[in-house]
Amino acid sequence: MDDNNKISSSDDGNSPKFSKKPLPEIEARVSNKDVSIRIYCEKQNGGSNLANILTEIEKLYLTIVNTSVLPLGSSTVDITIVAQ
Repeated sequence: MDDNNKISSSDDGNSPKFSKKPLPEIEARVSNKDVSIRIYCEKQNGGSNLANILTEIEKLYLTIVNTSVLPLGSSTVDITIVAQ
């Protein structure tokens, strides 16, 4: 917010939502029998990202319970997977 209590859309580079880390970013959390996996990666045509990711998770003897894909802009995607 500026001095007039207005929100500015400019990025000063210190905002945590604008990560400078290379993609993909992967985060996994375990709770009882559930595993939550969040992957922030570059979008690929044809959805091959998601198919490959789900195949690799199933190779770990996990069953996919839910999958959510959220496009972010024109080049990135946020994938959230819950498995057991």
